[in-house]
Amino acid sequence: MSGDSLLDVMEQIDAVYIEEAAGSPETVPGRKKEVFPVAENYKSKKKLSVVIGIAACLAVLLAATFIANQAGWISIGGSGQKTQISSQDAYWFANAEEMVAQADLIFTGEVTKISQEAGENDLPYAIYNVEIDTVYKGDTGGDTIQVRIFGGESDSYSVQNDLTVAEGGSYLFCMETYESEAPCILNDTQAVFDLTTGQAATSSELDPGFALEDVMEALETLNE
Repeated sequence: MSGDSLLDVMEQIDAVYIEEAAGSPETVPGRKKEVFPVAENYKSKKKLSVVIGIAACLAVLLAATFIANQAGWISIGGSGQKTQISSQDAYWFANAEEMVAQADLIFTGEVTKISQEAGENDLPYAIYNVEIDTVYKGDTGGDTIQVRIFGGESDSYSVQNDLTVAEGGSYLFCMETYESEAPCILNDTQAVFDLTTGQAATSSELDPGFALEDVMEALETLNE
């Protein structure tokens, strides 16, 4: 990677990672919120030590970003004023049982509306309004629910994911829930299933490894 390319990657590092390096971590999309206590003796260190620590963290992050980009684990590119991001799966499951165990909320329902919004740091999300049919795990809190999917367009970012969900379609959703935000799917390859086809609602070239019937069998086993 050339020096200019390396600088381009650094410029695309989201502000949230800089805040994490400084000791004030925020939520990364698709991950649960974590709180990291700061020791009192850390607070008393000189400002120079803090600056050096942040610089070291950023250097490690930059190196990791370069390696991951080269390996194909993440995809970051520029297009004019808008950063292009390919959504990557936060989790990958060997089988349906693993996914069912990981999910906080599993339900079926019809998608009645799909809208777009920009979240923290202008990251784009698709919002699915879903009319609930059956809840298999967890609590939806009512007959309808909003599902939050990382992807779409904002002023700063264009995020592509592999979901093939459409308004009017009926699906099974396997979700991760949060205290103050709409639930998110576990990943966009294995966690949403089309009730008509019985297959994962994804355009990914990756094989999900299991179908809707496998998820239903895992749910039956869970509820025994």
